[in-house]
Amino acid sequence: MKILPPLLFLALAFSLSAQGEAPSRPNLVVVMVDDMGYAGLGCFGNPHFETPELDRLAAEGMRLTDFHSSGTVCSPTRAGLLTGRYQQRAGIEAVIHPVSDHPEHRKGLKPSETTFAEVLQEAGYTTGLVGKWHQGYPKNSDEFHPQVHGFDEFVGFHSGNIDFVSHVGDHYEHDWWHGREETEEEGYSTHLINRHTLDFVRRHAEEPFCLYVAHEAIHNPVQVPGDPVRRTEDGWDRWKWQEHSEEERIEKYKGMTLPLDEAVGDLRRLLVELGIDKNTLVLFFSDNGAAADFPSGSPELRGDKGSVHEGGHKVPAIAWWPGKIEAGSESDAALISLDVMPTLLALANAPDPERPLDGVDISPLLLNGEPPAARPLFWASLNNGGARSEAMREEDWKLVVTHPKAAPGTFENETTALYHLADDPSEETDLSDEHPERTAAMLAELEAWYADTQETATPQPGGWLAVEEEPEQTVYLIGNSLTQDTIPTRLDGDVQWHIGCGKSLPYLFENPGMPCVKTSTVWPEALANKQYDIVSVQSHYGATLEEDAAVISEWMSMQPEAVFVVHTGWARSESRAEEWAADEAGGKMTHSVAYIEALVDKLKALHPDREIRRTRAMDLLARASARIEAGDAPVDDLTELYRDAIHMDHATGRYLMHNAMRHALGQPRSAAGFEKITPEMKAFLDEVLDSLDKP
Repeated sequence: MKILPPLLFLALAFSLSAQGEAPSRPNLVVVMVDDMGYAGLGCFGNPHFETPELDRLAAEGMRLTDFHSSGTVCSPTRAGLLTGRYQQRAGIEAVIHPVSDHPEHRKGLKPSETTFAEVLQEAGYTTGLVGKWHQGYPKNSDEFHPQVHGFDEFVGFHSGNIDFVSHVGDHYEHDWWHGREETEEEGYSTHLINRHTLDFVRRHAEEPFCLYVAHEAIHNPVQVPGDPVRRTEDGWDRWKWQEHSEEERIEKYKGMTLPLDEAVGDLRRLLVELGIDKNTLVLFFSDNGAAADFPSGSPELRGDKGSVHEGGHKVPAIAWWPGKIEAGSESDAALISLDVMPTLLALANAPDPERPLDGVDISPLLLNGEPPAARPLFWASLNNGGARSEAMREEDWKLVVTHPKAAPGTFENETTALYHLADDPSEETDLSDEHPERTAAMLAELEAWYADTQETATPQPGGWLAVEEEPEQTVYLIGNSLTQDTIPTRLDGDVQWHIGCGKSLPYLFENPGMPCVKTSTVWPEALANKQYDIVSVQSHYGATLEEDAAVISEWMSMQPEAVFVVHTGWARSESRAEEWAADEAGGKMTHSVAYIEALVDKLKALHPDREIRRTRAMDLLARASARIEAGDAPVDDLTELYRDAIHMDHATGRYLMHNAMRHALGQPRSAAGFEKITPEMKAFLDEVLDSLDKP
């Protein structure tokens, strides 16, 4: 983050005060909804149903009838909104994808970017985010967390969408957070976002605040209040509009929109009730055009979500500020979501960041009806398959560039089309042949703009054309719930698994089609179709040393280049103390250091040319126990690191198991996802983990 020094800000404020013009300190509320097209509201032409609360907001404020999102999908628009700069400068051109091996998955908003929340926080505002973030998965980097980017408070989710009931994200993990604490909280997500929005306003009504409310609706999963769970950690039962009547589709559309409409009404009523409505600006708009689930787009606009045609980025927008913005007014000035940040900063008399903003301050338009000077607007879209398209708007002229059948991520096969929006708002008539000079000039300006964004673009991991990166480590894990305790989804690289609960390795070998974790890739398919860098195996009851060694040897023959890791972990409680300390190395499998060491020795004897490691998870438990018994730990008993007699606690013991596995894989230690651990406990666990580097 780079903003003007605090002393310079104070000097500016003092100068204004000395002139008798004390800086205004209005409250600032930005409400962004998801996947609502231009005709999603009654006051913007919704033919299916009314939206009384948002229509009232427009009647008491200003309709912005030519407002555009800077992106055509979620993540890019949000990056542009937060920074006031084209999102291409932040390296976020596409959806930050939930699938771990997707080229766009590991990207996120870096601390080098400056958000409006950071500037306003520095200027004395209390800042909050409620709802959707979608600026990077924290398990990939803590740098992506919203509280790293200027938000004092955060309640919501990190992924692109969550089940409205179970709150499981598009990455098939539970994704509802209060700050850095994963939180189980019952409720329909629109209602929860509304509840926490109102709570934030009540608590901060006596001080200047900036609140970013990022609603999930009307994005999928398609669920109205009262509907069942559709997504769990094991899968998604998607509601497909093609399989239902148009009447059913409209009912779902209405059922998801009206709770959102009522939430905005609740916010407006609360501001009035608290007597702060005349000191609060509310901006409302959508992040992109209509998704396919619902017909919220205007039939007069071409394209929808993901398209650089008007239907992909022209969205409904409302500005409301009683006594400041003329009631019932409207503007057809060409505006873009990048304009939000400079407008907020201007109204708060906050300093501009060091790096220039691409948006402009539109407060003169909102307060005095003075539109901004004409300027070109640009779009560059990159879809989930790597296809690119670009567009440029210059007054009434619109240039659209596509790249049919281009290699993913490239700008090959360039085709252009030129439209005159005043005469052809539906972009039906290509005028490029009639105006070749204008087409060429706009194309040159568009290409120069994109090149400019890339000159200083923030480096990001991955990407479609990232050929210089080291290949991702490939890992396959075979075991049961003790392997699940290592949290495979948070390991680095391309990680797959076969997890059968409570089953021995010979059983899994003979019964490969019965894993208990549905996200498993069964071992015959996984090991036959792909060579892994590392394969982890976890022994369990029901086998002998000879049987375990024989089964693992079969898998080693299928993976001749892989390093093999032997993992296990078990509760050292009174009921397991005798087994834990057993010196017996042969016979039936036991959860003892002696058995694991004997198994590793057996495998090394059978395969002297292969590298075989162990996670040493049991060593960690022994060393943690020794520290506890010596009174040198923040807990009184080792069992406090467990959630039951067998499995590790999510916030403590799993930190040991996860990082024991990371150490065996050669990956750096990670605390991502373990925000519930207290600093004292984390320091203790880190000291125990440090012993992995010692004999």
